[in-house]
Amino acid sequence: MGWTTVILVLGISLHLSTVAGDATDKSVIASVVSKWNSTSLVAETGEFIAKESDKLFWKFVHNVATKSSGLDWATASDEQKYEFALDVASKILPGPTLDLLKLSLSLRVFSPAVQLFQQIGADYSISCAAFFDVHGLHGCTPSELESAVNSAQDRYFGIKYVISCD
Repeated sequence: MGWTTVILVLGISLHLSTVAGDATDKSVIASVVSKWNSTSLVAETGEFIAKESDKLFWKFVHNVATKSSGLDWATASDEQKYEFALDVASKILPGPTLDLLKLSLSLRVFSPAVQLFQQIGADYSISCAAFFDVHGLHGCTPSELESAVNSAQDRYFGIKYVISCD
């Protein structure tokens, strides 16, 4: 009877120490592996801001275009690009939203969207730094874009049939 009591007490104490250890140890480690390369943090920041507001997005694009000449993109580290994106975004986003942006960038929430747009761009056989597609017309230059937009009005596909469901 004595040995069973000792074994029972040891078993209970081991169980309690395991339960107590679990209560204080609550760290979570997650690893996410994607099938695509790392995407631009500036592009992900742009996607985040576009979700917030179209006007803020275009303000962000303007600010990036204005300030990007001060950064050597070829040699810049990921940390420098991250700091650049946050610096530009901090000028147009309020504090709490900026904190959400930091969380979004750390989780790479908009990486799939950026990758999608990169894949769409790669599917076009146009080789230029920036391109457009307006109703199936493709081009690279601002003058081509202007003529495509002007001719798009001529190619407007109106509603051919109206079906009433009454």
